[in-house]
Amino acid sequence: MISASLLFSLQATPCGELDLWQEFVAGSGYIPRTSGRNVRRTIPPSSPQERWANHAFVSKPLNEFCKKLFQEFGIKHDGSAHGTVNLESPNLAAFYQRLIELRETVSFASGIIRFELFDDEITPCEWFILSPRNKESDSISGRFTDNECCRTDQMPNNTHAVDVNFVSEDFKRAVEKHGFTGVEFIWLPDTSKRPRRQWFRIIAQKPIGRGIDHDWFDSKTLTGEREQSAKPLYRRGINDFQWKQAKKEAGFGDSTKDGLISLFPPNTNSIDGLNIQSFNRLLRSALPKTDFAFIWQEDFREACFSRRVKEALINEGVLTAEQCDPILIVDAPPPEVLVLDGTHPCPPAYEPVERLETVRAKTMAAWLDFSARRPPQLPPPSLNQALDLLHNSIREGRNKFESPTTIKSIQQATKKLPIKVPEMWCKVLSEANGVVIYGVFGDLGFSAAEYLEGHYEEFTRRGIELDPEFPRHLLHFAFTGSGDFLSLDTSKVTADGDCPVVLMSHETYEPDRTWPSIPEFLAEVFEPEQGED
Repeated sequence: MISASLLFSLQATPCGELDLWQEFVAGSGYIPRTSGRNVRRTIPPSSPQERWANHAFVSKPLNEFCKKLFQEFGIKHDGSAHGTVNLESPNLAAFYQRLIELRETVSFASGIIRFELFDDEITPCEWFILSPRNKESDSISGRFTDNECCRTDQMPNNTHAVDVNFVSEDFKRAVEKHGFTGVEFIWLPDTSKRPRRQWFRIIAQKPIGRGIDHDWFDSKTLTGEREQSAKPLYRRGINDFQWKQAKKEAGFGDSTKDGLISLFPPNTNSIDGLNIQSFNRLLRSALPKTDFAFIWQEDFREACFSRRVKEALINEGVLTAEQCDPILIVDAPPPEVLVLDGTHPCPPAYEPVERLETVRAKTMAAWLDFSARRPPQLPPPSLNQALDLLHNSIREGRNKFESPTTIKSIQQATKKLPIKVPEMWCKVLSEANGVVIYGVFGDLGFSAAEYLEGHYEEFTRRGIELDPEFPRHLLHFAFTGSGDFLSLDTSKVTADGDCPVVLMSHETYEPDRTWPSIPEFLAEVFEPEQGED
């Protein structure tokens, strides 16, 4: 199945009626001078231009206005001016008409028309791109150093693929078990103090083909940058582009959908205006005779695999359906779409080729040596071991710690919580009732017990606004430098008061990473980096 949706942001219309601005000024009485200093003022700015220059100060009423608008038409939103609407929604025409009526108040700021391909009975797909979308991949990829090393003790144990090109030894073992072809694995030397499951760079050996452009894309508008490279070696089908790059006749041929497109401002940079995002389309005649292949941009490669690989690895438990991006395989391109395959040789599997050969030889020898003397995997740390690391950090002054508290004080501070604070976390707070850990997750801050109730109410409310099914059993206790937050999963508390720790994305309010226990989480964040005393 192929679906199309519109992801968009609304803004207060520049120099328009701006009733939202009037509402804000009446409610707060504060506006900024053009110099940026805040002063008390009880009347709105004198000109529409001045009002628009201060548009940042209307965000709160704008968000409330948009929230009501989105709820009226059943549009998914995040509580702000950002919304997502399926372009087959029965409410689409009514929403379009309302936007026309409101054009003196709000207008489109930016948007994306996203075409998605689903592997189902209607469109059973033959090839897929390995795509670990969860932010585990974003945070873990930073663990890999320039010389291709990793700390396996900081790798998640609930996934087998991260950051597009890295997979676990269980993934590698499953591929080798089934004898799949067209792929090799380069070991990432383990620099951790507690060696765990090993990780490898996955390198597919054959190109999957150049693919074809989206039928809306005007090939004469190539930017020459990254995925829109005009170099003959790297040129491949374009499926992500700005609306200004579309053919003049591009569109849905539907008055409502094309009308929505007409409401967007022109593209002036890569963010504003309307953009198109779609899936990859490939010609069957260019497919390799292997089980794995790669798709490329100038500076990186992504591993692809056939349907039989997908089914086998899912059955082996080392791959999930969510990690498989479907590719549309076609027998011939649409009319007036260029055939790119066969025009020039495809790029190699890894660049520079000489480096791959050097790394292959070096890591193979290192892997054999490591395998021969591989230390036994250490058991997970106990709470006492994790607290010893916390005490060492306190003594050495590496981080900021608040004074300890008592179990009774914790219980008193959290008595209004609808969920119980796990006993093991109470013991942690009794050692340090609030911590800032420098250099971990961009400076990680643990909250004191008296703040847990407020955090639970605030973040649960925000999560429910995004998804009515957002879990009520997560107790949010810490924040990262990027704004993500950590939660205790109180639905899985053990007899000894332990529970998993979950890293939640501040953008999606979905889990990005999970530690099986509180001690394992503490051991990672308090254990000194390599080279520290």
